[in-house]
Amino acid sequence: RPMVSVIVPINENEEKSRRCWNRLERHLPDGFPWEIILIDGGSITSAAALARLWASRDTRVRILHHGEKVGFFEAVN
Repeated sequence: RPMVSVIVPINENEEKSRRCWNRLERHLPDGFPWEIILIDGGSITSAAALARLWASRDTRVRILHHGEKVGFFEAVN
């Protein structure tokens, strides 16, 4: 069970999302019980596909999907 959850909205900009996720992977220690929750507010860009790929490779990464496209504030609240 994770002790720390990092909540990150999926950004429409794939490059910004990739940089953010790479930094998280680099700085979160391997032995520490953490998880990353990616919030998909209905993203239709390649960033959403990248998020699914990342979650499929790391069990500490989860994606929470909204049923429809919502804005940033609705996605993270």
